[in-house]
Amino acid sequence: MWSCFKEGVLKACEEVCGEKKGRRGRGDTWWWNEEDMSEENKARYKSMKNRAKEVVAKAMRKEAEEELSRISEDPNTVFRMVKTMRKEGRDVDGGRCMRESDGRLSFCEKDRGSVWREHMERIMNEENEWDQVTDAAMLEGPVERVIFREEVVKAMRNMKAGKATGLSEVSVEMITASGEMGITVMMKLCQDVMNREGISDD
Repeated sequence: MWSCFKEGVLKACEEVCGEKKGRRGRGDTWWWNEEDMSEENKARYKSMKNRAKEVVAKAMRKEAEEELSRISEDPNTVFRMVKTMRKEGRDVDGGRCMRESDGRLSFCEKDRGSVWREHMERIMNEENEWDQVTDAAMLEGPVERVIFREEVVKAMRNMKAGKATGLSEVSVEMITASGEMGITVMMKLCQDVMNREGISDD
């Protein structure tokens, strides 16, 4: 059912919307028109692009030399740079303080570590109330769950448009445009999944 629906939708989209090829293989000069494609303009463009690269490389080299000069004059600059790099490389800096069990605030790293340790020891050693039952009856067989039309319609409405397609090359816009047939196919597919009949490879 899915294969027939997919082939029909893709064929209909190709007939109605056509097929558009990208601008692959033209590099960063795809915007050139016929007048710009002359050999003289090509050579001029390439020369100016190389010139821009040389200017950028020269500016970067000059900045690096000045940075090395400042480090030579003040060796402590290295430690400040490393400290800054470590700070910028962190995903999360964390809070500046933590509250201990007695209500006091801990600001230093050592105290925060002890607060975390006490917290984890407390929550890991707490016993939750339970009925001591460890045995349960095993259930086998398909899930008794019926997929309703309203659920499928709501799910399709909440899906974002303009997203890339998967291996099937069928987008949510195609399914929505297919109307009642698309909803029926989606209901059947979801119901097959719930009944453990498998999922299509694409």
